[in-house]
Amino acid sequence: MHENKFKKIMLVTTESVDTTAAEQTALRLAERSGAKMILVDSVRTPFHLPRSLTVTTDTMIEVAMKVKQDYLESIAGQCRVRGVEVESTVLMSARTSEEIVGLALATDCDLVVRYFKGEHSRVQSRFGQTARNLMRVCPVPLLLVGDKAIDDPNVLACINAEHGMEENQSILDATNRIVESNEQASAIYCWDIDVSSYLAEESEERVYSLLPEETKEIFKQILADLNDKYDLTSFGGQVRIENGDPTKLIPRYCHDHSIDVAVMSSASLNHPLGRLMGSTIEGLIDQLPCALLVVKPVGFKSPIAPAEIMASGSIDIE
Repeated sequence: MHENKFKKIMLVTTESVDTTAAEQTALRLAERSGAKMILVDSVRTPFHLPRSLTVTTDTMIEVAMKVKQDYLESIAGQCRVRGVEVESTVLMSARTSEEIVGLALATDCDLVVRYFKGEHSRVQSRFGQTARNLMRVCPVPLLLVGDKAIDDPNVLACINAEHGMEENQSILDATNRIVESNEQASAIYCWDIDVSSYLAEESEERVYSLLPEETKEIFKQILADLNDKYDLTSFGGQVRIENGDPTKLIPRYCHDHSIDVAVMSSASLNHPLGRLMGSTIEGLIDQLPCALLVVKPVGFKSPIAPAEIMASGSIDIE
């Protein structure tokens, strides 16, 4: 579990809220991997700004940019002291999530680390709107960190043997990259049958009582088939099959087993509606007691294009 460490980590941070845990997490991962860090903050601008820029507005933006640049430089200083190569940039955009994804693609980042929620978020949930947008469209693994820095974490891979190979491969690969040893990795596969409640009402008790065991055997075979496709031996047998609603079981498991990071896919290549975020992850993320690492299936294409990198090496986000 020590191969394929990160080469370039983007830290999305800000001076307006306490993002210490995300900053320390990104720095520790960069130290451990020998990765370069790219520090990013942003100044959100109104959509009408290009048509109505005034001297006053221009001055306000300049001040905000300076404050954020100074803050990023303070973090960059910490990186240099610890021997981590670092660059920083402040984005100016009305669509922050799009610019972050474009920059991550243009700079070939293999991990984006961000805090849960901004100071002025209007979303009444654990994750802000930018975080949720990034879950949907960011093709790079996205690690969302709360108020606890992640170091030497216990990691749970939330696999689904009924989904495509591409999705499970991304989950397992991401899990392997952030754990230090096999003992810190586990996997869970939740299965449920929607019609079981109807069977309980309409069938004989004897017939209904056979359902859980018969169904479990079917899903055990599905998991065995998955094991034939992927190497699950690295989890040391810590692969659990649970019967029930994953939106309830996964948060409970994370709490009961002191999981630091849950790894999930937020999209499926073969979803009939082409959804960029599935209903399962939507239903459980606010219940998780830990950090969340969101991945996309192998082959996922983001609707966001890479940002243009100019000859000077700076980033053109216009």
